[in-house]
Amino acid sequence: MTYCGIEYSLKNRPALDGDFLPFAPWRQAYLAQAAHPIRIAIERQDGQTAVFDTRLRGGAYRQADLRFLERTVKLLLWSVGGWRVCLCGCDELADELRRVYRPGGQRAFDVDFMETVFERPFRLEAVAERDFPAASSSPRKLGGHLNGCRIGFDAGGSDRKVSAVIDGQTVYSEEVVWHPKTTPNITIRAFSPPSVPRRQSCPVWTPSACPPPVSFWATRPWCRRCSSKCRQSAAPR
Repeated sequence: MTYCGIEYSLKNRPALDGDFLPFAPWRQAYLAQAAHPIRIAIERQDGQTAVFDTRLRGGAYRQADLRFLERTVKLLLWSVGGWRVCLCGCDELADELRRVYRPGGQRAFDVDFMETVFERPFRLEAVAERDFPAASSSPRKLGGHLNGCRIGFDAGGSDRKVSAVIDGQTVYSEEVVWHPKTTPNITIRAFSPPSVPRRQSCPVWTPSACPPPVSFWATRPWCRRCSSKCRQSAAPR
């Protein structure tokens, strides 16, 4: 099989879409004879930058080079995210790629999405080696927020779990074994736990002050500390 002048092989061809081309086998065949080094940097918030080194074929493979570069940039954008793309070692291809990654271009959706996320105009530019940004990152701790009313639900392949906490205190937790992947003709119906915490002990509680987090709690109102003046116990009754 040939695409953009690159011979590649596909072990399992989709029966319902014979023209489907996975990027991975084509990329592997393309890189087998690629020798021209290039660098790609994706800059996101606070100057954090991801750097990726790869190779192009060059010469008569210009169409394949552009396709490989476009796919690789897209992969990096959706892997690490960013508003600025710097290319080093392929100035002419950068000019063509800039027309692809622009409003109204083939990758207009990607451009608009990244501009929305990072609240900055999207840029794709060719830079010299001396101006190429260095890789940098700033790890941040995520999660750990337990204030207020929170519900966690996990629908796994062998069981489902649901848990509810109020200001870090567990008020409901359940694990139910099920096998939706191996059970034929499974019926989806409204999920209603057998035992649900009812209204909490709170002198200023009203349904509107603390609405149910999700729809299936609608007939089972409960309350967190809905006022800074309320210091009653959160135990269910």
